[in-house]
Amino acid sequence: MADDRNGGVLDGIRWSATGPAGGGVDIQALAQQAVERLRLEDPDIGIVPRPEGKGLVGLPVWMWNNPGPNRTGLTSALADSVTATATVRRVVWSMDDGATVTCTGPGTPYTPDAGKQKSPTCWHMYEHTSAPGTRRPLPGHR
Repeated sequence: MADDRNGGVLDGIRWSATGPAGGGVDIQALAQQAVERLRLEDPDIGIVPRPEGKGLVGLPVWMWNNPGPNRTGLTSALADSVTATATVRRVVWSMDDGATVTCTGPGTPYTPDAGKQKSPTCWHMYEHTSAPGTRRPLPGHR
């Protein structure tokens, strides 16, 4: 058996370092098909305190996107296959006080032991009450 780096026959199987004549499989097109086949779920957001509940001015609001199963797209041609996997890199939140909060990654779910601390990854703090007829800033804020 010869060690041929450009192709050869091994145990009756013909192989080629450059692929079949005529160009073979277009890996970029295969990757694009895998991306197009991604099945993405709607976000499953978590927020504490809940928007329909009551919060306090000056205490942080924690925000996150609950992790779900990995979402993948898979496609193959001949002996080649490509899998594309989607992951959350950024979430942009539009808050009801007009603020926009951009968080990298999905955020950190709130747990009661965090108490009044700010989320380590994604949070917002209201400076004014939203109670009808009032708009009082926090002391030291505009």
